[in-house]
Amino acid sequence: MRTAGPGETLGKIIKGNSYFIVLAAALLLLMAIANAQHVRMATGIETLVFKDTQLYKDIDYYNKHFEGTTFLVLITTDNVYDPAVLDAMQRLDSQIRTNPKVANVTGLQSFAGMVRSSTSRGA
Repeated sequence: MRTAGPGETLGKIIKGNSYFIVLAAALLLLMAIANAQHVRMATGIETLVFKDTQLYKDIDYYNKHFEGTTFLVLITTDNVYDPAVLDAMQRLDSQIRTNPKVANVTGLQSFAGMVRSSTSRGA
């Protein structure tokens, strides 16, 4: 007496219930088509940040007062003057400046770098 393997057993189930499987596949396809109408695409800062957060208010204020083709990177931390944070910001500054399409990069790290270079020259 030979035992059937899992593939053979599955084949027998599919062969015996082929109409049910085709009907289930058709129903799943209809459900997928019906629910595809509910998919929507959204862009803008609202897709990334909730409107009631301080970060959203900061970005909104920036966009209202400094219009133009700018790209804004906001960094939040417990201590913005922490040397490790300033070094990370400086590394990000350096990476962004390597892009030839970037005209200027300005931030706290720029001013911290100026202070460092002036104190090192004065010492």
